[in-house]
Amino acid sequence: MSALNGLSLLFSPPTDLDNLPRVLADVLSKWRFNPVALVKGTLIEPVAAVVRRAVHEFAAVPRKREPRPRIVVAGEFYVRLDGRCNQYVIDKIERAGGQAMLSPATEFLAHAVYRELKSARETLVVNGGLGARLNVLVRAWISDLARRDQVAIERCLHELIPDAYEPDAAEIERLSSQYVSRHYGGEPPATIGSTCAQAGRGRADGAVFVAPFGYMPGAMVEAQVERLRRDLSIPVVPLCYDGTESPNTQDFVERVVMQARQRMRAPVL
Repeated sequence: MSALNGLSLLFSPPTDLDNLPRVLADVLSKWRFNPVALVKGTLIEPVAAVVRRAVHEFAAVPRKREPRPRIVVAGEFYVRLDGRCNQYVIDKIERAGGQAMLSPATEFLAHAVYRELKSARETLVVNGGLGARLNVLVRAWISDLARRDQVAIERCLHELIPDAYEPDAAEIERLSSQYVSRHYGGEPPATIGSTCAQAGRGRADGAVFVAPFGYMPGAMVEAQVERLRRDLSIPVVPLCYDGTESPNTQDFVERVVMQARQRMRAPVL
């Protein structure tokens, strides 16, 4: 599970942790942009403090230590982050015996910043000039700051999830380039690249890709599902949503979790 998605855990069933969403809302309501704090790396500290508190309190919750297959939940930005849009697919995965790993909101944003940096570098090569050079420097600085703050939040989760890891935009592009063009930005490279990164590190036993019905980037990802299953050796299923409840969704999820569990138990050859 990603660091920033650790915040989503704050919206769990009623426990002593129920006040944490209010704490976070209060922190964000008082948050003000400060360029000096941004440069120093302290701008993110109020949010990091809430994450550390959440991690500490969740670590104290009694839980079973049973091995569970880890299922990546990736895909279209809004659908994957809003349970109402994806028919609460994370709950379905957990009830089926899997452990959901939701791709973070920062993934798409970091990839967008990285694409802007690449575009600036290409413009510099073609046109040259002082303005283009300054644009590259500014874009590179913004990209570095974004990654630094993302990593700072991720570190807060290591007490609860020691192997917490999210690939950077360059790794996502490198891994996804064998499936979609390097010139394509947006959801397809982010969805495919992040899944490849997690599977490559042995952190994913299966994957569920979610998207709205008729969504073109989702169709591009779906076209690569068979290759991903073969290359990554994990079960992968694409799910499309049109706003109506489908009984098949639960069947697809249970099948992925079952296959992922079988993969975990299979002897290593």
